Amino acid sequence: MHPFQKFEDTVLSVFRMDLQLHFFWSFSLTILALFWKPFIISGLVVTLGKETFDVAAKKGWSWGDVIWGIAGCGAGLVFLWYNQFF
Repeated sequence: MHPFQKFEDTVLSVFRMDLQLHFFWSFSLTILALFWKPFIISGLVVTLGKETFDVAAKKGWSWGDVIWGIAGCGAGLVFLWYNQFF
């Protein structure tokens, strides 16, 4: 077994691929505000809308998806704020 295999398994159990996808899409939609300012809330709206549709489809509410979506939106806002000054 490779020495970093246990570390990799631990990281991937915390940062699962589906959660990374929620972060990525929320971040990507939020930074579209570079081109049109109303997109600044799109990451949050899509994250909450997706979870609402999941509840309606009887798949259930996933707090992990919501937290990582909000984190992606927050990272997008930090990116936009940083981009404003530099």
